Amino acid sequence: MNLIVNAGSETVKFDLFRGDKKLLSFVYHKKSEAEYLSSLKNLSRNPKLVQYFQAGIIKKIGFRVVHGGGVFEKPVLVTKAVLQRLKRLDDLAPLHNPYARQLIERACVLFPKLPKILVFDTAFHATLPEENRIYALPSRLTKKYALRRFGFHGIVCSSLVAQLKRLKKLKSRLIICFLI
Repeated sequence: MNLIVNAGSETVKFDLFRGDKKLLSFVYHKKSEAEYLSSLKNLSRNPKLVQYFQAGIIKKIGFRVVHGGGVFEKPVLVTKAVLQRLKRLDDLAPLHNPYARQLIERACVLFPKLPKILVFDTAFHATLPEENRIYALPSRLTKKYALRRFGFHGIVCSSLVAQLKRLKKLKSRLIICFLI
């Protein structure tokens, strides 16, 4: 089983999966920063999950991270070096990345033996061609300040593309509208 953590700006969602099947789902609404950050600890005490943690049935924890900058372009296993590099990206998504990173750090303390994997929303769009990646600005500015386009909601886009491929309905061009 895998525990998936989605740290949003207003909520943190936890989903427990066995393969593709969702077994449990929990949502904590952000009332305060302290409460938000303690949600993982509270979750680890949840009677429905305690049995899975104690039995060692949960094999890994996956975290959605909004912004991987130009650094993280594919899923990565958490290490101290990864956390240090991730912290330097907090300003790129200040409503998301710092909270996600802090939850990841707490997971490292609460569940030190479980592998923790980070998946980045920006990773799906990392292969944008150069002409689509750069802004119409003087190149001296784009290089000096590392300005470029990043696509978001890439995890959702990736899932939709995979589903369309599986159904043999993927066209050569695709427009995805992500409605909130």
